[in-house]
Amino acid sequence: MPTVTLYDKATGEVKCVVDIVPDDVFSGYVANLDSGTGYVLGAYPLDKYYIDPTAQTPKQKTPQGISVSKNSIAADGVDTCVLSGVAVGSELRINGADFGVVSDGVVEFTTNIKGPHRILLRHPKHKDFVVVVTAI
Repeated sequence: MPTVTLYDKATGEVKCVVDIVPDDVFSGYVANLDSGTGYVLGAYPLDKYYIDPTAQTPKQKTPQGISVSKNSIAADGVDTCVLSGVAVGSELRINGADFGVVSDGVVEFTTNIKGPHRILLRHPKHKDFVVVVTAI
């Protein structure tokens, strides 16, 4: 029974791991993948791996070298927490809402809403980075 990891051919991001039963279904399954989806044999979980699109080989995700200026800010719409060293192309989510893609390696967070705010940065080649910034 082959196990395959499906990935995005453009980014290398792992989409899912599939166990294909029985073996004779394998060739039909991979033949019907959309043109943007590739596969490699084996199980490579998306939280730990990406697939190098050029070499079509699995690579372990590495941590991002992100610096956080402070974990607490005033809830005044002015005080700012700066995250630097963010991998360009990282998806930015704050409290579960999508805020697009980081284009310059820096995220500046400010708010006038008190409480904890969860910032998630996700990149295909790096482990997810999460920080909670509390606005007081």
